[in-house]
Amino acid sequence: MLLFEEEIPTVEITGKEIGEYTGDKKAFEKAFIDYYQKYLIGKYVTNPVLGKIWFYNSASKETISKNQIAIRNLKYIAAVKEVLKNSYCVKNEVIRHPKVNITKIWQVYGLVKLRKNKRKRLIKITVREYCEKNKKAEDRYYTFDASQ
Repeated sequence: MLLFEEEIPTVEITGKEIGEYTGDKKAFEKAFIDYYQKYLIGKYVTNPVLGKIWFYNSASKETISKNQIAIRNLKYIAAVKEVLKNSYCVKNEVIRHPKVNITKIWQVYGLVKLRKNKRKRLIKITVREYCEKNKKAEDRYYTFDASQ
């Protein structure tokens, strides 16, 4: 899939929504979790391609682990809702080793611009659809990877 900048939504953030990274990794992770719990857990966005996408607590831990190498990337969490809400750039992922309850995986792309500079950063948000055992309804949740 070839992505063109004009096809990808751009979200502008300050980059300070969860606080400044001062070198204290644990404090920054805690600030991320506090932001996530306050603004995202239990809420959902509706994507024009995928429909409802819910935010669950388990995704916050997964997001932290995916961004360990570049912990500063957690600041992009402030853009996730808007990217998911506005992006038509969705790529279906092939599941090579499916977990029992995951039925589909998508990559959703968005551009994030920090107010203090002109550069835009491409972020990739992984959305997983899963079906709980003994339930027919499918549900979608996300993990966030800003390492692009």
